[in-house]
Amino acid sequence: MLVRRVLPDVNFTGSTTVINNQTINPEVTMTVGVRNFPGAANATSNASNVPNPRDVTSTAVIDQYTNQVFVRCRGRQMNFRISSDGLGVRWQLGLPRVDARPDGLRG
Repeated sequence: MLVRRVLPDVNFTGSTTVINNQTINPEVTMTVGVRNFPGAANATSNASNVPNPRDVTSTAVIDQYTNQVFVRCRGRQMNFRISSDGLGVRWQLGLPRVDARPDGLRG
């Protein structure tokens, strides 16, 4: 499949992010990864152990005003991780949506 964009749906209710007495917008980091084989790491190699440039990992910063994130990932399986290491950042994941379509490798 080809993943073109993600609609994150992250809620920051209750966040109190203050740095140097200034309130800043809370944010999280979203990482989207794809792989072609079950159990393989992101950005894998093909069956001949040749690195496949189409396997990618995309990272984006999400804040309360982010509506969509454009990515370009191609693979058989997709995963994503949302994390934050900011002090005082409270977030809740809703129902993210993924814009994907069937795709294949051309040889």
